[in-house]
Amino acid sequence: MHALELSTLQPLLSFILLTAVAPSNILGQTVTIVDEGGAAPQAIVMPNTSPKVSVADFNASNIIVVPYGPIEFFSLLETVVPRSIQPVIQPLLPYSILVRNGNVKPVMAYTVRWASVDSSGRQDVNTYTLVNLVSLLPVIPPGSASLATILGHVSDVTNPGITTEIAAAAQSFQNNTSLAISLDAVVFNDGTAIGNDTTDTLALVRGCLKAEYDLYTAVIRKIDAGTSDADMASWLQAIAAPAASLSPNLDAYSRKYQSFQSRFARHLIAILGDNGRSAALEYVRSVLLTKPYPRLIVE
Repeated sequence: MHALELSTLQPLLSFILLTAVAPSNILGQTVTIVDEGGAAPQAIVMPNTSPKVSVADFNASNIIVVPYGPIEFFSLLETVVPRSIQPVIQPLLPYSILVRNGNVKPVMAYTVRWASVDSSGRQDVNTYTLVNLVSLLPVIPPGSASLATILGHVSDVTNPGITTEIAAAAQSFQNNTSLAISLDAVVFNDGTAIGNDTTDTLALVRGCLKAEYDLYTAVIRKIDAGTSDADMASWLQAIAAPAASLSPNLDAYSRKYQSFQSRFARHLIAILGDNGRSAALEYVRSVLLTKPYPRLIVE
């Protein structure tokens, strides 16, 4: 299951898909740091091991994964999560990681992957992606860190159902015989990326931003050329239509590009219908002037 959190201002991009799981307390566990380069793993053992949790080491381009267990995790946690919230989210912490950005470039997006095996041998994969596709504000500025839990950002602990959600998520992991956590992909604000990216995170970011940029620049050219509202609407309708029947043969980037361009086209159709040409032109020009699109992605 994929938990995708797009921190946005526009309704067409604002959606969160979260994992539903079910309640209990955390027992002890073994956290193993696995060096993907083949070095001997370092184990941090805690009482009542259940389940065994392994965290893949990640130290590329000064992006570092800090697993639950070492003192560094708790000292870094103090800089990321208010102390008042920490007791509430404690059941999730053994199954979470901190991602620290030691690079000079801000992180625009990242994805974490949880691969579990239950007592029957059934395998399951959950992922969580954090990205802001509207403002492109960094999700991890240089010198900062981000806590990645299976429920995403858990900041509103006043929500009456949050403790049940946290307990349920913890229980789902505790019922597993093993759990492997890995940082799957990191995308920087210049459009470069690192990681295995089995979740197509870069395709998501590139597809969205390139689709938006291409469509909005084309709209300006058409409006400047005197295209009528009716012809503009027909052109946008043609772009919006194919998303429902994307070819399964398309690569991940092409699928994301077409899907997002269809969404943006529908959004502009609504603006044209409700407010006319001037409002649509003002909107797309405002976006293009203020949004810091990475040149590597849009050119």
